[in-house]
Amino acid sequence: MKSRITAYIEFSFKGELFAPAVTLDLDGLMETKGHVPELHSVIAQASGFDHYSYEYEMMEAEAVRFKAAEGLALEFFDGEQFDIEGFESRWQENRLMNIVQGVARKHLAIDDLQGHPELGAALRDAYLQGLSAGQAMDDAS
Repeated sequence: MKSRITAYIEFSFKGELFAPAVTLDLDGLMETKGHVPELHSVIAQASGFDHYSYEYEMMEAEAVRFKAAEGLALEFFDGEQFDIEGFESRWQENRLMNIVQGVARKHLAIDDLQGHPELGAALRDAYLQGLSAGQAMDDAS
């Protein structure tokens, strides 16, 4: 199931109540950006508010609220607040474990690493060390 949540902001401007909202494809954001972006800007853009307008300034003064969580987002939504950092961390960990599981399936014919926790940990560490080594090589260039 896709991870989604609706983010909205309620604010008043010139005596009128506004409640711009956007439904976020959290999986898509994590895949393309690696994190959930700053939501005031996302909601403003989706709702047609110029970032240099007074409406946007009023909107920025209010907290982002959430509703209608789906998928993994449900685990980090308490009905009012959404733990973005917790979601991002778990999403990244799930992504990593899916990659490692694919390696175990391809090379070791192991379909479920949960039955082999030491092997899963070793593959996870090897993957992360490979990433670090690759980044160190990029930084040295």
